[in-house]
Amino acid sequence: MPSSHRARSKLLQYHPAFIKLRELVREGVLGRLEYISSTRLNLGKVRREEDILWSFAPHDLSMILSLVGQEPSEVTAQGGYYLHKTIADVTTTLLAFPGGEQAHVFVSWLHPFKEQKLVVTGDRAMAVFDDAQPWSRKLLLYPHRIEWRETMPVPQKAEADPVVLDEGEPLNLECRHFLDCIANRPKRRGLIRACNCTSRLMSTSLARSAPAPASGTSSTFCRAPGSAGIARSARMSWPVPT
Repeated sequence: MPSSHRARSKLLQYHPAFIKLRELVREGVLGRLEYISSTRLNLGKVRREEDILWSFAPHDLSMILSLVGQEPSEVTAQGGYYLHKTIADVTTTLLAFPGGEQAHVFVSWLHPFKEQKLVVTGDRAMAVFDDAQPWSRKLLLYPHRIEWRETMPVPQKAEADPVVLDEGEPLNLECRHFLDCIANRPKRRGLIRACNCTSRLMSTSLARSAPAPASGTSSTFCRAPGSAGIARSARMSWPVPT
């Protein structure tokens, strides 16, 4: 992973809202972790040196891996190529983990509005980290629950509880942390492997006449009738070489 991606990918782990969210998960406030949904959408900035996966998704993958606490057992990726035939403008990445947790990441720079949202679902409560909201509403805890009545699941909705946060600039906090621990620390390769795996999947499915995939890998290529846009998807078991 290029150094610029590596630096950007960890940035939101220093966001006060995410730090608090991770504390809630580890303290069991949300119960058993079940599902994580992450969206990072905007109209631009369109790049030519990298695709949307490498531009936007490292933030989300970094947070997901930190919350789950382990690497995925399977990664599935699908991308849409509309402005350039080899640079994805939209990608959806699905991750499955050994403990049963699942996650998906949807990123796009062809979206009518900006959205940066992480939704974490547990069996006791749910939490939403919405970075587009003011500090008083950036992290909401939803104590929703499911009750069983005569073998039927019945949702019990509750009002969202804003979580009090200490305001802070993530980049400033990250730089302070770097200065505090400039000595050697173990490298975390989970995020790098996840991004490389997803990128390899998208590259594998890029060729229209690709050779038969290797064992454990499948890819598809399709074009919508009458459309110049291209969608490609691929799937790979974990782990894969970095």
